[in-house]
Amino acid sequence: MSYLTINKKYRLNSETNFNDKLNELLTETDEFEINKLENNLIKIISNISWGVLIVKGGGGFPINILIDTSNVEINRTVEIRTKIRKEHFLLMGLLILFQVGAIFSNKDIWTQLFVITIVLISHFWLHFIYRVQENTLIKKVISKLELEQISI
Repeated sequence: MSYLTINKKYRLNSETNFNDKLNELLTETDEFEINKLENNLIKIISNISWGVLIVKGGGGFPINILIDTSNVEINRTVEIRTKIRKEHFLLMGLLILFQVGAIFSNKDIWTQLFVITIVLISHFWLHFIYRVQENTLIKKVISKLELEQISI
């Protein structure tokens, strides 16, 4: 597992029919939105994001996970993963921009260190908030779909 993404495999319980569970989930949940994508992918989007205070329909970059169901029929497994969030790139771009600006403006080293510290703290704080929310969303989904994590 990478620092910036989640990639876990889960096995269906022996008596569970994945398609029935998924259809049941599609009709009864209001905790998250489910979109079927091409190539056996399902995108699950949280209705709220505490990191940037986005509520369903508010735009922005909501918390979401991808479920790869290409192996459901073969070995009854699904893969749940997340992508690198766009905010990571935004904050790193800001850090580079501030550093270049600080170098050309001849600011003292303490100003540069202060800016670096603020951007890095913001980056790690947002990453922590997003990771907690992604893991919470994954736990809700595996509970509702009756999945068991595969030890690797």
